[in-house]
Amino acid sequence: MVEEIVEDIFRVVMPIPWENGSVNAYLIRGDTHWALVDCGMESPDSRAILEEAFSLLKISYKDIQKLVITHIHPDHYGAAGSIVQLSQAKLLIHRLEVPLVSPRYIEIYQLLNDVEKWLNQNGVPQSESSMLKEASLGMRSFVTPTEADIQLDGSETVKLGGLVFHILWTPGHSPGHICLYSSERQILLSGDTILSSISPNVGLHPQSTPNPLADFIESLRQIAALNIRLTLPGHGDPIPATRSVIEALIWHHEQRKSKIYSLIKGSKKTAWEVSMELFGPQSNPMEQRLALQETIAHLQLLAAQRKARKILTNNDMILWST
Repeated sequence: MVEEIVEDIFRVVMPIPWENGSVNAYLIRGDTHWALVDCGMESPDSRAILEEAFSLLKISYKDIQKLVITHIHPDHYGAAGSIVQLSQAKLLIHRLEVPLVSPRYIEIYQLLNDVEKWLNQNGVPQSESSMLKEASLGMRSFVTPTEADIQLDGSETVKLGGLVFHILWTPGHSPGHICLYSSERQILLSGDTILSSISPNVGLHPQSTPNPLADFIESLRQIAALNIRLTLPGHGDPIPATRSVIEALIWHHEQRKSKIYSLIKGSKKTAWEVSMELFGPQSNPMEQRLALQETIAHLQLLAAQRKARKILTNNDMILWST
């Protein structure tokens, strides 16, 4: 599926086996070349849909001059290696995403060890930790990794196709997540920072920043200060009322923090215990791990705000209290 959302910006909707079942990539037209923002995962179905979009727009891989990745999760980065090889496009990624690629998709064993230690430290029972440790291994089959040609810091001005975008560093969902803002069009390409119908997962884990929820809230406030007519998210439909969505997201996380505070008040609990009380058993190990990561992100922010105590025990476990 491809549609022109606004003049010169086309949305390509590709299937994925998680989230809401699809991810958006955006083709941006110029006079002599095009740019692509995110690229879907590495799969025959995704590739077929992208190539169908090329055919409808009467372009080829060789017309793609730049590929910009909002973050290196498989549904946004997965096909990057193949697309760069076929197009010779320049690959642009934030520099904090670059060191995450190899341990996540190539040399995975050290990260697996780190995740296992992290799970044990946060109270996950041995009967659960082996499954949770390996929960994301299957994601590797959806990724063909490749090196970035240009590492972004944020605050760059970049011409993509015929449009000029300002790069916003928006950590939270991932350490080097970026959004792209066109002040001329008042358009924001938001990746997974702002979604149309769900709150993106913001979790603390071995590859996250130390306080990802605080980073995420600050990213939302940075975006709220912009004059945005339309947000084009990584999943779901365009968002005309960006500030309303931002306010709802901030409110959601404040409510979640309040709930978690009530669960640890007057007691000492592991993050696993809090997560199970908050979310309960999940349908698969990946969802269970994401629930734990999100719980810890909220606990960490409470501790940073001096509303909770983070206690390191003699046996290297972490307990949470008020």
